[in-house]
This record gives sequence, C-alpha cells and structure tokens, in this order.
Amino acid sequence: MSSQTYDDWFQSIGRAIDERPAWGALLRSVVDHPLLMMIERNIETIDKSFKSRLRRFCAYQQQIGEDWFEPQLNVYRDYLLETEQKPMDTVMSYVSTIRCGYRQLAGDECFREFLYSFLPASYQDVEKWRHIEDFCKRLKYQVDVFVTRTPPTPRDYLRDLLRDCLFLTPSEINQLLAAPAMNTLQGVRDRAVIATLICTGVRAHELVNLDVEDVLSDALQIRDGHKIGRIIPYENLKWGLELLQTWIRKAGIAFGPIFVSIKGGDQLNIDETNNPKRLSGAMVGRVLRSYPIRVDDQHISVKPRHLRYMYGYILLSQGIPDDIIRRNLGFGRNEGMQYLLRSRMLPEQVLLRRTR
Repeated sequence: MSSQTYDDWFQSIGRAIDERPAWGALLRSVVDHPLLMMIERNIETIDKSFKSRLRRFCAYQQQIGEDWFEPQLNVYRDYLLETEQKPMDTVMSYVSTIRCGYRQLAGDECFREFLYSFLPASYQDVEKWRHIEDFCKRLKYQVDVFVTRTPPTPRDYLRDLLRDCLFLTPSEINQLLAAPAMNTLQGVRDRAVIATLICTGVRAHELVNLDVEDVLSDALQIRDGHKIGRIIPYENLKWGLELLQTWIRKAGIAFGPIFVSIKGGDQLNIDETNNPKRLSGAMVGRVLRSYPIRVDDQHISVKPRHLRYMYGYILLSQGIPDDIIRRNLGFGRNEGMQYLLRSRMLPEQVLLRRTR
C-alpha cells in the first residue's frame, strides 16, 4: 500500500479512472507544501524541533521531486541512514515526527477545505466530502503502514555509537578540565559543569535542573518532576563532587538552581524576582563548545553525550556490574550505551577503533 499510486488507490475504492478528477496534476501544482502551511497556521503551538523536522522533510521531497501526497518514508529513512549517516535512534525519531505530521494534516479542517477547492464544481457536496475523506484515509494509511524492513540490532546501535561518539583518553579529559580559566566565576562554573557530566553521566537537561538540595554527601540525586528519579553515587569519582562544591561555595549559592547564568564573567545573572537565572540545556552544549580540545591532531568540540558515554565506560573499565551502570545512567529504551555494555567492549578497544 505504501507504494500504491494515486490511480491504483482510486481504482481500489471503486471509482473508474475516467470518472476521477485530475487530482494528481492539480495536487502537484501546489506551490507550498501542505505540511508547511499547517506549520504556519499553528506557528505558536507547534514544538520547535517538530517544525524543524517537518521543514527538513519538505525540502527533501522537493529536492528529489517526490509528490507531497505520496511520502515514501522507507526511502527517507534509508537516505538519513546512508547519506546523512545519522544514528538509528535519530532516524526513527525523525520518521516518527513525519508520520505524526501527516496524521495531523489528514485531520486538519483547513487542509480538507484546501482539498475541497480542487474538486470540480459539478460534483455534489456529499460526493466531494466523501472523496476528501477517502483521500485523507489513504494519506494516513500510507504513513501508518511504514515498517522498518531491517529492524535495528545491537550491532547497528554499537556501530552508530562508535561512529557518533567521541571517547577521550585520560590526558584528553585533563586537557578539557584545565581549559576553563579559574580566575573567573564563569571558569569555575564551567569546570564544574564538565566534571559533573564526566563523573555522573547525567543528561544536559538533568544537569541544569539540579538544585542545591540534590547534592548529597557522596552522591547526586536526579529528580523526575517532583519525585526522586535515581541517585548516582560518586564512589571513585569524588573529585567531580569536590569541583561541584567549589563552584557552589564560590558562587554563594545557598538554595535553588546550582548551575546558573553568568554575565560579564563574574556576576550571576539575576531575574526579575531577584533570583539567579537557571542555565538552559542548550547552554550546556555552548559551554563545551567554548573549550575545544586537541584530539588526533585536530581541534574538536566535545558534546554532552560524549561525556555521558565516557562515564559509562569509565565504570565499565572499573568492573562495575552492567545493571548498576544502567541504573546510574537512567537508560531510555534502545539508548546506545547499553549496546556497548552488551558487547563487553572495554575502553581500550573503543579507543583503538577510534584511531583506525
């Protein structure tokens, strides 16, 4: 069904081709992709990443000359995997967004009125709406029947992990930690950010949501809303806790968010309620980009997920059981690091592959 043409579909619902309005040519004459029109109508309510992915797909369809009303998601999936070299998790997330966009489009009243305008005036009103309903059902079914022909395997995720992630040597970690200037408050904060990512493996959004009460005597607690999601012990990585406590002490933070915005290098950024502004998740990536390090004879900016995987394989090299590593990292479904654990690939092997 996903490869069925418009003519095939029209015949399948019992209409003769010579009775069918020339929708194919008319729909191809549409200047603006209907998904883009839907985005513009709901610009304030649609998530930023949702809009970005839909726009990316519309540009892809235009580039290859694919009809907007016959999306081939299997082909798009293969394009993202093979041409853009994106990890399997990312690809499946992108495709899921496109499916969701088309389902919303099929149920959008403005879109149905848009289709109505293409039908001949000689058609009775009831027949017009029946035809539109059939078309929208077909559009939804076309994206709903998308299946992964070759389901991702642990080997796929391990391949993506090794290709996508940067595993640092101890000297490279030291190089990164030494990069921030310690004579400014911002430098002290940035080193604490780096140390916390390495020594706890938290995600960027978990890091910026930390409050002072989440720092325990020898562990860090991660909240899931108002509940405690998990507790990460520092154990052999207590130097990260010391750097975090140094930042809290020098910044004079007694309560509220730990990682806050700084202006001018030495002043906490205060909001309208006279409280320090919490650092955003996007700023964590920006902090790391401020300190490129030399890796394999080139300067590279480390990403938050690189340090998350670093934490995982530091524990792996220390002989920490897999279930404890998974618990500390708070794995989501199919997250790449668990396939590294399953493969029992030690850090030395990963670093060796990196240099090949």
